Amino acid sequence: MAVAKLAWHGRERLVLLRVRDGALVAHVLKWDDEVRDPSELAPKEAKVTDSEIDEALQLVDSMTTDDISGYQDEYRKALEAVIEAKAEGRQPPEPIAEAEERAARSST
Repeated sequence: MAVAKLAWHGRERLVLLRVRDGALVAHVLKWDDEVRDPSELAPKEAKVTDSEIDEALQLVDSMTTDDISGYQDEYRKALEAVIEAKAEGRQPPEPIAEAEERAARSST
């Protein structure tokens, strides 16, 4: 292992260099002024009434569902379509946002 300095994002950074599985790995370290006191991260104490807690529980219950079959990983589907198109030598499908924008411009 070794400690080194490098320029990254316009700043000088400390890194810990080590070899892992035949590759050189750099772990970015923090300068002492970049490390925050954990007490700063703790939420401030808030006064909450029993009725507010009851309302919050009702809200969570109303938003809870046991059936998640309607949720799908759209990103994964789009990525698989791009990979499949490239593997078959076709042009990958256009992103939906760009296709909708182009259609909106052509209809005006």
